[in-house]
Amino acid sequence: MKITIVCDKGKPNLCLSVNRDLQIVASAFSFSSVKVARSRVVSAMDMFRKRGSVLTLKDFDPRIDFEKLRRALVDEMTRLSLVDALYWRPVTNFERRVYLATLSIPMGEIRTYGEIAEELGTSARAVGQALARNPFSPIIPCHRVVGKSGLGGFAGSKDARDKKKMIEFERVVAEEIEKKKVLRWK
Repeated sequence: MKITIVCDKGKPNLCLSVNRDLQIVASAFSFSSVKVARSRVVSAMDMFRKRGSVLTLKDFDPRIDFEKLRRALVDEMTRLSLVDALYWRPVTNFERRVYLATLSIPMGEIRTYGEIAEELGTSARAVGQALARNPFSPIIPCHRVVGKSGLGGFAGSKDARDKKKMIEFERVVAEEIEKKKVLRWK
């Protein structure tokens, strides 16, 4: 499969890899740098290679809509529409169940690994391991799942700073959206 990796400097920095059908093979974000986001995408692609996917890089594809990705960070309906564009084949059934469960967490809110595990009838550790392999962040919002004693790790990074920043970012956006709804109804 031919893969394109494209990155975009913005707030946050976004990076993704897509196949020739423009299915998203992996995506990542970083508030610190594009380089960090790109390294997370490469890590996800390495995981897929280990599972038997043949991935080769090709030149830049200009058809990538980063504005749609940015909207996915602040618009849950856009995020859900992007789920159809994900390349699910290398993802296990269990991982897919975990990833889809995280989509039910509203923007600006968090759940614990244990809460997701209880919902799925599994262990918190299994949920954490599946989310650590999430190749589709921030589309699959694994940053909304935290440990019972703190933030915990983050897909592609042992540093939870991006996770914390994304949670804070989404809380601000959720508050702004809620204020607009209240003003609209007055």
